[in-house]
Amino acid sequence: MDWHVIWTSLATSLGGTAVLLAAAAFLAKRWIGVRIDESVKHEYARRLKDDTDQRAADTALLRQLLEVLPSSGNIRDFRHWEGAGPFGPENVGQLEAFQRHWGDPEHEFLDADLERMRRELYDRATQYLDLLKGTDLLAMMEAWEGPERDAWIRKVSDLCSQVAEAHERLVKTARAKLKR
Repeated sequence: MDWHVIWTSLATSLGGTAVLLAAAAFLAKRWIGVRIDESVKHEYARRLKDDTDQRAADTALLRQLLEVLPSSGNIRDFRHWEGAGPFGPENVGQLEAFQRHWGDPEHEFLDADLERMRRELYDRATQYLDLLKGTDLLAMMEAWEGPERDAWIRKVSDLCSQVAEAHERLVKTARAKLKR
């Protein structure tokens, strides 16, 4: 047996295989890199579309909210109320409409911060309306005297302020987040 021939054959075959293996590894690395780049681009585009869809849905919901409960209606009155006038059914219609229809999943913001603020506004509106439920405010204010009346007016006034502040926070935050 000629060791020289065997050695040369082995070195040649290993060298050729090594070159093929190196080329295959290089091509595999390139192929995987391209696939990863494509995957990242696809995921970015999908998230961008989802973000755009979420922003559009939340923008539409903000418009609906401002139709039902505009800053120029009950909210304006609530911001300045300090016991100087009755709030009967005709004076809280927008707030009642909001409270009646905005407690369901169809009226939830997709953005977690906006939804938390909407829930806070909804809870404050519910507290206020529950306080007034079945109450003739004008008759009650005329019948009560002294500290009991003042405490009740202060409680109503505080809830009015909380409703107005919750509305303002929600609207300002939504506009800032959704204008992009």
